[in-house]
Amino acid sequence: EQPGYLYLFYIDANDQVAVVFPNELQQDNRIAARQVISVPAPDSPFRFRIEEPPGKEILKAVVSRQPLMQLDLDRLQRAALTTLTKQTFEQSEVTLKEKHASTEWAEHSIPIRVTRGPDEQAGAVERAQVRRRHLIAVGVSRYQDPGFSSLRTPRADVTQFVDLMHQKGRISSSRVLLDEAATLEAVRAAVVDEAARKTRPGDTIFIYWSGHGTTIADTSGDEADGFDECLVTSDSSVRSARSIEQSVLTDDRFGRWLQHLDGRRIFILLDACYSGGHSAREKSIETAKSADFQILDDEVVRAKDLGQKDLVLIASGGSGQLSFERPDGSISVMTAELIALMQRKNRLDVAETFQHLVTSVPQYVKLNIPGAEPQIPVYSGSLQAPLFLIPDTDAAARFND
Repeated sequence: EQPGYLYLFYIDANDQVAVVFPNELQQDNRIAARQVISVPAPDSPFRFRIEEPPGKEILKAVVSRQPLMQLDLDRLQRAALTTLTKQTFEQSEVTLKEKHASTEWAEHSIPIRVTRGPDEQAGAVERAQVRRRHLIAVGVSRYQDPGFSSLRTPRADVTQFVDLMHQKGRISSSRVLLDEAATLEAVRAAVVDEAARKTRPGDTIFIYWSGHGTTIADTSGDEADGFDECLVTSDSSVRSARSIEQSVLTDDRFGRWLQHLDGRRIFILLDACYSGGHSAREKSIETAKSADFQILDDEVVRAKDLGQKDLVLIASGGSGQLSFERPDGSISVMTAELIALMQRKNRLDVAETFQHLVTSVPQYVKLNIPGAEPQIPVYSGSLQAPLFLIPDTDAAARFND
């Protein structure tokens, strides 16, 4: 989306790190915005080659707006590849993340498994036929910064949804983050590290979130309305504009994290809103200006452009709408409607789920919350094949419990 400087790092099965780009044969690592970049370039005289030792390896791409001062460009341009100590590589990562805002750089890792021969490859194919279903659930009722009001329902939302998914959704593994445990770093680790490690392409990942949403000024220039939509973690801060940008989960940041889950089927369910309104039953916080709902809309499109074909999102409301809790404070409206539907069903896919919610949620709000503005769930993304919250018996036999 923006011009920058590209660096490719290769971490082999023995944790040896090398910079493979830029190098002496392809020295210029400046890249233009919105253009396909090939490394090696078609006319470059070098190629990547697979060699032993077998094991898990990682190709990591880092793009920064400015050259990385931690790396000596002259040294990189004098060798086919430049080895780094693991300590130097890790220190470079820490420096990049601590000294530069998230809008100044981006990264993406591609895991690669090296095997010795057909027997091991056959075993990998057999294991791949067992599809895993991993759940990440985040609920934040209480926030460290008093600038964010407490909510009554997120803990109950998560607890009931997770319990039901384990009972009927054939979940293989899960990570639940509640209140103080739901920090920005903990959410990143759950998505980027744990989910990527526990699943492989073809598996399904469910991401559920209940808590505050808000909007902040877009600093990257990629939002048509001038705002980034955000989810608020337990350690988000409103002390300054910079602290807000660094501590909330923006849609840009979330989109980059999802790139670590290439090839997985992803269903995101958000019970939060971004209208800027505030009351005892509204799951949003005040902002300078209300913005239309667009969280992850563009990010879903970008993910599909990168080859992530199965990615869908259902959010509890859109276009400046509020997301309500039930009047008794026991549970959020959309989550309650979802759970009631799941309890009645022995087989339920995402399409049927949305068709129910888009009708039942506004009906409940109209009948039970006098004077409330409409709350209408929204859907974004597409699937190549049905994705089931509750799989049928035959499909369930293929899942690893």
